[in-house]
Amino acid sequence: MRVWKMLKKRLKLNQKGMTLIEVMAAMAILAIVLAPTLRIFSSTAGTNFRAKQRQRATSVGESVMEGFKAYTLRKLCVDFNSGNFMKDILKASASDSVVTTMSVDSDALKLNNELNTDKDSFTFTINNAKSEGRFYDVTAVVRPRQYIEEALKTEDIDLYSDAIIALDENMGADAYAAIQNLAKAKLAEDHPTYSYVKSDVRNFRRHVNINIDDKTSASSSGQIVTVKVTYTAKVRVYYNSYSLGEDADATWSSDSDIIEYNETDGMKYEVKLPTEAGEVEWVAYDNTATIAGTKVDNRICKLNNIYFYYFPTYNTDDVYGSGAGDEIVITGKITSLYDPNNITATDPEAEGYTALRFIAIKQKSSTLDNGRLKNAEVSYGSSSAFWVDPVLFSKGGKIVFYSNLTEDLSKTESSVISVPDIDYFDEVKELKYSTIGRVNTLYDVEISVSEAGSSEVVAQFIGTMND
Repeated sequence: MRVWKMLKKRLKLNQKGMTLIEVMAAMAILAIVLAPTLRIFSSTAGTNFRAKQRQRATSVGESVMEGFKAYTLRKLCVDFNSGNFMKDILKASASDSVVTTMSVDSDALKLNNELNTDKDSFTFTINNAKSEGRFYDVTAVVRPRQYIEEALKTEDIDLYSDAIIALDENMGADAYAAIQNLAKAKLAEDHPTYSYVKSDVRNFRRHVNINIDDKTSASSSGQIVTVKVTYTAKVRVYYNSYSLGEDADATWSSDSDIIEYNETDGMKYEVKLPTEAGEVEWVAYDNTATIAGTKVDNRICKLNNIYFYYFPTYNTDDVYGSGAGDEIVITGKITSLYDPNNITATDPEAEGYTALRFIAIKQKSSTLDNGRLKNAEVSYGSSSAFWVDPVLFSKGGKIVFYSNLTEDLSKTESSVISVPDIDYFDEVKELKYSTIGRVNTLYDVEISVSEAGSSEVVAQFIGTMND
């Protein structure tokens, strides 16, 4: 019994409560433990939200970038002006109260939706592009690459407004052989008893005449561009002045009789087109009979550019001989169609009154190695000339000359290229073969995406596009 009483006394419950100090201590410990845990939950929720936001913004930005890569710069400007750029992808549904809008720089396009090629950059904006129920603003800045800035001037080749003249690479070699045959035929005609040995061609020159016939009447106006290529040379013909028998000496030396001809004596070869008619003058552009002055694709059909692609007639002994070269002449008459006096104050860039552009593009020969090409390039300019007949502009019109004449096509360092006489043009600008060997123009594109109405950028993309 005594043992039971002692055990019962020990098992008696403690009826005392917790003190205030104990409660406060417990709460402090709980706060210390819970604060980091709550921050972790809060940070995770914020991270997930920002990740989702960035994912949606990235989706919008990638769609816009792909859209930019799919179109030319002019097409983008037109579509942004009309609000039609990727409208099925970027616009909100019909039930949304928010409306997607888009715009481009106000001066991105000129009259008749012509691209303003003088701009250093183009800025496109899209407001309220929808992605998974959220709305975003997009800004895209497009900049032409600096090293091909002038190539932008030659973009968008268009048969409605551009004359394309391309001379075949084999033209020079064929003409060289033809002139030798002319000399041989001349010898046979003048001295039928002489035996032809060989001919020596000097001052082998190509004359390219590009004539612009500007037809203007009360009802319409248009242009015809014709091209004629002629080669001239001085030729020495070596021959034996006796009939050869079985035992006759058929050798010859520099002391052999020589006949020297020049172009006035018949050493003149006119290049003919490989057609049945064999024309010596062909038409490179003609809008007079069909579409002159008519809008096609919202553009006026008028001669704006003459593209002249050619392989140079090099002035070196191992190519065409000393004295060789090119003479490219632009003749004709242009009247009111290019008259700067008719430009109106309200529309200084009026269609029809911009300068005519002549783009001369020398091409790299496929038959010369870099060593021979370097020597040929260095001596080319001093023996060649480009010029414009002053009668061409009867009312003070303007012609701008673009070329890659100053570039060494052999890509050899320290080459000095002589520039042919181009003082007859109103303005001269340089191009690079690497940029105009293709017609494409390269642009840098920078796209920024932010929440609608916010200036904070959520996603950013940098890429390129070309025409």
